[in-house]
Amino acid sequence: MPLFEMSAELSIISKISNLRESEKMSDEGKPLQPEHQFKKIIWRSTLAVSGSIEQFTTWTMTGITAIVGLVVSNVDSVAKIVSLEALKSSIILFTLSLLAGVVSKQLGMTVSNGIRTMNELEGVLNSDNGRLLINNMTIDLRQLMQEVSTPFFWPLSAIMRRSGE
Repeated sequence: MPLFEMSAELSIISKISNLRESEKMSDEGKPLQPEHQFKKIIWRSTLAVSGSIEQFTTWTMTGITAIVGLVVSNVDSVAKIVSLEALKSSIILFTLSLLAGVVSKQLGMTVSNGIRTMNELEGVLNSDNGRLLINNMTIDLRQLMQEVSTPFFWPLSAIMRRSGE
């Protein structure tokens, strides 16, 4: 498992454990109940749609890029039908749409990888070896995240370091 994915899971665990009392869930700290399993399935399956949205975003960005390329390559022909100001505005709007698509794509990849990481990490930590691993850790979470974040550049390294707090 890549270090970033493990960091994302540790970040989630750390944030959950650092919630203020008023922000804690009503069932936190209680033994696992069937409703907890139900919540997990619902939340993860709802978030799992991000993979489809990410793929849709890719095709949408491809289409917008093709439209911009077509308009720019035939600017003389298009300028006869549409005013120059409208043409400039449409190209700017298409470009902004591409930027929004890039952000959406990044968020989709982050959510998809986060879900996959949670599932993998949960499988590891719920095994006998995983429990042994946790029990034998010799450093605290803050120090672990400091060490895990060292090979990464800012802003990722800063996010990873903060996740251990």
